[in-house]
Amino acid sequence: TQLPWNDDELALETTSMIDQLVHINGRGVLTINSQPSVNGARSDDPVFGWGGPGGYVYQKAYLEFFASSEMVQALLQVLPRYPSVNYHIVNKNVSFLLS
Repeated sequence: TQLPWNDDELALETTSMIDQLVHINGRGVLTINSQPSVNGARSDDPVFGWGGPGGYVYQKAYLEFFASSEMVQALLQVLPRYPSVNYHIVNKNVSFLLS
């Protein structure tokens, strides 16, 4: 599957979070970039692996998306409950909030 803003196929690692992405997009958020967390997958893993042989992959999850102003306000109400979540919110006027 390809997306209008990307000529590449979706990465195999996206399959590990496809249900969550479908759910999020179904709620009015347009996801444009994402990465699942990986904790020690072998570098030769067919889904998460990269780099030379004998290594391990560690990566933090992230999600990049477009959302309405109303959705942003709702997120700002909920996000304080998750202190380990970092966020950057930028609008078309380049006003931004950081956690």
